[in-house]
Amino acid sequence: MDATSYFRARATVSATSPRVVIRWEAVPGRGYRVQFKTNISDPVWNFVTGGVSVNGSQAIFVDNTTEQSSQRFYRVLLME
Repeated sequence: MDATSYFRARATVSATSPRVVIRWEAVPGRGYRVQFKTNISDPVWNFVTGGVSVNGSQAIFVDNTTEQSSQRFYRVLLME
């Protein structure tokens, strides 16, 4: 059985602040964790601070810790 699940997430950046907002369709009864790295070639993913909110069928994560001068690559993990 393949342990990897794929789904589409949408990330947006606020024009007035450096926060990143990631949204995706939630699977009922499942949990999520978000990870990041600052360079795509980094070997290790880091867990972000803060949690994921689920409202109905939509999950959302807001990263308020980013700085406008930095870049981050994100991935969303579906927890079993």
